[in-house]
Amino acid sequence: MQHLSTTSERRGSGIATNVLLDVEENAFLADFGLCKQVKDLSKVYTSNVGGTYLFMAPEKLGPPSGDKLRVGFASDVWAFGITMLQLLCCDTMAPYGRGISLPNIIMMLMVDRQAPRVPAVPSAPELQHTLQACLSLDYKERPSAAQLVQAFEGILSRLQSPASSSDAAAQGSSITRALNTQSAAPATRPLHLLSSPTCSATLTGQRKDVRSVAFTPDGATLVSGSFDNTIKLWDVASGSCRATLEGHTKRVRSVAVSKDGCTLVSGSDDRTARLWDLGSCRLTATLSDHTGWVFSVAISPDNATVASGSEDKTVRLWDARSGSHKATLQGHSAFVYCVAFSVDGTRLASGGGPGDATVRLWDTSSTSCVATLKGHTSAVRDVVFSQDGAALLSASDDSTVWVWDLKGSGECVATLRGHGGIVWSVAVSPDGRRLASGSRDQNIKLWRIPE
Repeated sequence: MQHLSTTSERRGSGIATNVLLDVEENAFLADFGLCKQVKDLSKVYTSNVGGTYLFMAPEKLGPPSGDKLRVGFASDVWAFGITMLQLLCCDTMAPYGRGISLPNIIMMLMVDRQAPRVPAVPSAPELQHTLQACLSLDYKERPSAAQLVQAFEGILSRLQSPASSSDAAAQGSSITRALNTQSAAPATRPLHLLSSPTCSATLTGQRKDVRSVAFTPDGATLVSGSFDNTIKLWDVASGSCRATLEGHTKRVRSVAVSKDGCTLVSGSDDRTARLWDLGSCRLTATLSDHTGWVFSVAISPDNATVASGSEDKTVRLWDARSGSHKATLQGHSAFVYCVAFSVDGTRLASGGGPGDATVRLWDTSSTSCVATLKGHTSAVRDVVFSQDGAALLSASDDSTVWVWDLKGSGECVATLRGHGGIVWSVAVSPDGRRLASGSRDQNIKLWRIPE
């Protein structure tokens, strides 16, 4: 790869998966489909070269800065590091996780300046050090060809040197176990392990209170519902508004997106829940029966059931296809401000209004209440489950977001502060790296979850 970087006029995907071996272990470079042939290499800057974005180094994802780094061996070293993680984790989407999009990767590498994390490997600590160096955000800190050869010769020598082959096998398997265990996709990280997220962006544009926010499954779009009777679709990477949906006759209090990313559900003071097609941005169905404002809506993971919480102190379940009423859940002593399904659809969470201030967990099959979480000092405005079901987040009139441990103690394990008023809504990005919260202070805060 270093030879190609210095002698060839073809530049493109110099990644390890493009190196083929024959039966005699002779190496051949293949797949120049993404390469660009030029006459003057001095004009090939990083922003002009395409490639497979999962393997692209930070300098290839944006305009060159400073000394206008040309794409070279350092960029291939980054791709080599990504490929090694994929091979060792047996996961072609490592280290970013399933459902990742180019905007998410750009946000992580270029804005948040977070390098992919290489997990500790007790049997070969030098492997972790070498791969982490390959994935340095600063291309100048990545190893040279000679350094890589020396490092991997040492690693291989150590793994092959034990007295018995069984010891070597044990070391190899321990590396695989460590990588498979510790480099899990961000979306599966238990949120109860987070501490002190930081705000990375603020989106402005709604004319009144932002009452609800939700990410699309690919994490590229954020949906917000407002007291200005509208719903807005935001581009997460740029922070710009992509579309505005109008139709509700009164204030929009809640929005939720289906797991397939095709349907948006909204709830309003007009006592209805509405279904929208996200592709065409058109209204497809209106659900009505509540006797009061619809404070919150949610759609089940299989897209078959809609849940709504209302001023009438009930939670109602609806058939998402026919719009017919399926069941009514009772138990809260005040308004039901929020509802949310767990990722597997077996649980439904709801939050009570003033005088209640509790979070209730319901079994969706029996429709019975299985737990009541107490702790907020005022009404609970929104609830959302983590992707792995290990945690539940709740937003409250007390200006905080609480994180509840559902697999262990059942207690609050983290409190997020920073808004200047009621926190109306909270959402978790699909990759598990960000939280979003909307408040009476008319701001949307994005919270980055640290490693």
